[in-house]
Amino acid sequence: MARPKKTGLSYFPKDVDFWDDFKIMDLLNEYGPLGTAVYDIVISRVYQNGYYLEVSLESLAAHIVRIIGNRWVSDKKLIVEIILYCAEIGLLDKELIKQSVITSVGIQRRYDEVTIRNKADKSRYRLIGTDSSACECDAQPKEDDAKTVENVSETQVNETFIPQKKSKEKKSKSDERKAKQTKVKNSSAAAEEPVCEYQKIINSFNDVCTDLPKVLSLTDKRKARIRNAVRTIGGDLTGFFRLVEDSDFLTGRSGQWRADFDWITEPSNIIKILEGNYSRRKPPASQHENPYFIPASLDLDEYESHNAVES
Repeated sequence: MARPKKTGLSYFPKDVDFWDDFKIMDLLNEYGPLGTAVYDIVISRVYQNGYYLEVSLESLAAHIVRIIGNRWVSDKKLIVEIILYCAEIGLLDKELIKQSVITSVGIQRRYDEVTIRNKADKSRYRLIGTDSSACECDAQPKEDDAKTVENVSETQVNETFIPQKKSKEKKSKSDERKAKQTKVKNSSAAAEEPVCEYQKIINSFNDVCTDLPKVLSLTDKRKARIRNAVRTIGGDLTGFFRLVEDSDFLTGRSGQWRADFDWITEPSNIIKILEGNYSRRKPPASQHENPYFIPASLDLDEYESHNAVES
């Protein structure tokens, strides 16, 4: 009898810039360390179960009170209030929590990264696509390529029955098979590469992101970034561009620095934008008043150029 597939995690990744996330800053500003402690326990229980947790907020709150201890918190209503606030600021999904389901886009994305080889069912309460590489512009294998794969496979099967009389002949046949297998793999990889309407996507960016610099040339590097963005987001990028245009930080409306097409299509920045790290919500006032506050999204070069403009 086959062993049932494990859906829960024994561990999960936590970003080193966790405390620089504006949502976590809002949570700390509102509820202090108790807020982040409750959020940590909630996502730990979710990952222990899988990528979502079906539980009433009252039961979850009672469980959290037992973990933290009555010495520090005894009111379950306060715990429920913190969980609902996490949903309000986007750390948890606001609609599913009304159905007593705890999950979020970030939770599901990190779960998918950890369980990339796990064949467990991931169809319930999905907020993101089950196959992040799928997009409407994926190329279909050509008929000639399919015939080539089939013919090579048949040749390999026939060769296994040819008696090898000498070691040199055996080595030669082995090298030939490896060469053919490499050819088949390269052919399959080429067939899976998405064929995207690059100029249409560039035009969409220029039309939607009016506060960002226009893209005037389409280079090979930008084509590669577009293909990666289509695989990550899944199809039309117009909604992604709207998220960028709605961000006061990315468009420069809240300061001197602003992003551009190459920056927002950087793979690591795509994930941050999708998870709402650059939403309209502002950090606590104390951070605006701190002249040494560094936005977590800026790397060293961007920070130095940011300071140069201000000075």
